Amino acid sequence: MNYQRNLFNNLPIEYSVPKRFKYVFVSDFFSSEVLGGAELTSEALMKTIQAPVFKMHSLSLTKDLVNKNLDKIWIFGNYTQVPAGILDLFSDNKIEYYIVEYDFKFCKYRAMRAHLMATGKQCDCVEQEHGKEIEKFCLGAKKMFWMSERQKNIFLEKLPSLKDKTHVVQLSAFSDETLQLLNTLRNTPNLNKKKITAILSGGSWIKGIKETIVELNMKGVPFEQIPQMEYSKFLETLSNYDTFTFYPADFDTCPRVVIEAALLGCKLNLNDNVLIKNDLWLVDNLPEELELFLKRTRDSFYSHLISL
Repeated sequence: MNYQRNLFNNLPIEYSVPKRFKYVFVSDFFSSEVLGGAELTSEALMKTIQAPVFKMHSLSLTKDLVNKNLDKIWIFGNYTQVPAGILDLFSDNKIEYYIVEYDFKFCKYRAMRAHLMATGKQCDCVEQEHGKEIEKFCLGAKKMFWMSERQKNIFLEKLPSLKDKTHVVQLSAFSDETLQLLNTLRNTPNLNKKKITAILSGGSWIKGIKETIVELNMKGVPFEQIPQMEYSKFLETLSNYDTFTFYPADFDTCPRVVIEAALLGCKLNLNDNVLIKNDLWLVDNLPEELELFLKRTRDSFYSHLISL
């Protein structure tokens, strides 16, 4: 064992990277701790890598640890807990590293509306120390992986210096087990499918639950909220509805639940904050075609790492 646990959050603290690992995946959390969309996508992407991958919590990074592992290939998912000054070590030492961008980290709140809500003014982080640090870190990466084309374009509008980098629209990724479960649910005869829309019942403010309820009530659209529950049970419950409605309160780069609903054969009722809303891969594919597309996109991740 080469880690202990943080006394405050009980997360592992890694102190070294075993020599047998060529790849290090850095994240604030992993799917064993948080079953969020980013964590589930990171787990699915790591499984495509044809070499051992060491999981490193972002809070564990130190100057000594980085300097001892300059020869590793590093992949960054969410990295908001990296200690101050550590990100510069990667670009300054010309380490080979990649970034999977899940939101908008040029903003210290990771979302522009959150910035406005917290400060009362529009996001200007790219002009501040935080934004410049993120810009330098992104410029040093070999490639940038994105959750959607619109996310990438919004990011590049704020940081045009990144436009000449190699960009890959990776999308949310699903394990074979999850895709098989969705396939089974989709193909199970259901004579009692509810001819109303389902909405979420919980999550952070960005999910827009209150705003969704207000809007649907104003339009006279009947709906039911799916309670928070274990993941497989949630998917089974969602499969019982004809339509899924999702009106996030700010940009959601590639909401996993939208793709899950599409794979279950639900009709989609989305607002413009869903950044994949009009993507042809989502709107033009039948669920079976979408499943195959997502498998190909997921499995391409490793080939993008080894082709510089």
